[in-house]
Amino acid sequence: MFGQTFLDLHTLVGFAVLSSKTILKYTLQLLDAVEYLHEREPRFIIGRLKTSSIAVTPDRQSVKIFDLLAPLYRPSTYLKSEHSVRSVLKTHGYFHPLLFEKFSPDQHEDAREEQHELVFTKGSDFWAFGCVVIDMISGGNLQHIDRKGVYLKKDIRRMKFAEEMILGGQPEIPETSPHFLRSFCEECFNRYPEVELTAAHLRTVLSHELLADKI
Repeated sequence: MFGQTFLDLHTLVGFAVLSSKTILKYTLQLLDAVEYLHEREPRFIIGRLKTSSIAVTPDRQSVKIFDLLAPLYRPSTYLKSEHSVRSVLKTHGYFHPLLFEKFSPDQHEDAREEQHELVFTKGSDFWAFGCVVIDMISGGNLQHIDRKGVYLKKDIRRMKFAEEMILGGQPEIPETSPHFLRSFCEECFNRYPEVELTAAHLRTVLSHELLADKI
């Protein structure tokens, strides 16, 4: 929309408390967008999905994803250059744990970033999607816990964070989360789903939980 100023979702959740209905509306809109990108030919994998890569229209009625990786002719994308890897690693808090398994714990951090490739998939997009939903619920306070449920420090080194995530860490779903959003995030954070996660499945999960919650 020419001449209009868009706000990114990260900024919005930092100063405005979003209602459950607003979070649901944004989540359904993002699901439609992700489904369109994942199912088209060539397929798009977003790769950098986060609240700061989602624009909110001035009337706050719609959201749009504006930061995408290149279109893919196969289910995953490979970032091999030092610049690309370092750029995307800045969003490691939204990463699926399997993305970290390319990094050997006995290497120096800079060497690990420069020499290995990152493989993004539909599953890694949905994991990041769950993080976006938590950001909306928590007012931008996305936190992670280790496999024992202990909070990871915000200033933890990137590769230590990676190791904790590989060992079973994950984003914490706030206790205040509505049940339907909790179930949605739990599906997004399934490391090894029996079948490939899809936007259609997540939409069904939301529908069932909404009926149960009578939203």
